[in-house]
Amino acid sequence: MRHVLTGFIAGFLAVLTAHQAVIAAGGALGLLPGATGWSTRPVPPLGIPQVLSLAFWGGVWGIPLAWLAGRMGQGWMRWAVPAVLFGLATTLVGWYVVGPLKGRPPADLSAARLATGLVINGTWALGALAILALLRRTGR
Repeated sequence: MRHVLTGFIAGFLAVLTAHQAVIAAGGALGLLPGATGWSTRPVPPLGIPQVLSLAFWGGVWGIPLAWLAGRMGQGWMRWAVPAVLFGLATTLVGWYVVGPLKGRPPADLSAARLATGLVINGTWALGALAILALLRRTGR
């Protein structure tokens, strides 16, 4: 049960910090045209701000991330494997599951788009792992 709560909290907070900061930086540098980060645009069906919707789903993804992180051991593999795995998984699910459910065609797979998704979502995973480490260190 502990992995569920800490994973959700870490994933939620990682969207609000790491994930959105990368998007904002990419927009500011012209690498992600039109991207600003922390969008308050209402999203259907509930009309909640986009950033809160993303944070909720980041929390959901944080649950399996927390479970996996607890089994990765020590060292760089504890950080690299989940970052790549969840960076790719969240990107591909967004393209081929979430997008079509929202009426968008599946995304075209290209190396540049995949790299962009991996950087944004991999940064989310690293942020969530760092928050998990902080929560564990403080005993919460």
